[in-house]
Amino acid sequence: MGTHGEQLAGTKLYNITSTNINLYNGEMKDTDGKVLINEKMKDIYEDILYVLEDKKVYLDAQLNLTKLSQILFTNTTYLSRVINLLFKCNLKTLLNRYRINYAKELLKKEECDIQSLPTKCGFVSRSTFYSAFTKFEHITPSNFRSRILSLRLRNKEI
Repeated sequence: MGTHGEQLAGTKLYNITSTNINLYNGEMKDTDGKVLINEKMKDIYEDILYVLEDKKVYLDAQLNLTKLSQILFTNTTYLSRVINLLFKCNLKTLLNRYRINYAKELLKKEECDIQSLPTKCGFVSRSTFYSAFTKFEHITPSNFRSRILSLRLRNKEI
């Protein structure tokens, strides 16, 4: 699927860099020579970015490790390892990061209905959405929207 950007809503989310890792013959190794990341893993990483950022598969509330591994033509163990090593989190957290960033973009639009937001963003329930949003943003979706609207009003007054 090729190289894909690491941008979502203007925010750089992920970057494959780490201290004490050396690139040697297409593999990233730690100082003891243990292979941490190989070319196949980097390809899967780029494919994950592609299906998340371009295809927006995170909007599927039923997306899980098995389903994503089928989309990417890899196995669940390897996919999980790539996510853990390169994104530094598990699949649930990764999906929720993308879903919350998408929710923030929708909340910036005045016509967005907060009640329908959880399902639009790929969450199974309203409570799961509110918990995830508050965890990542340290503010409720309603308060986030209020702040955005308040900033817009202040900018219009200036």
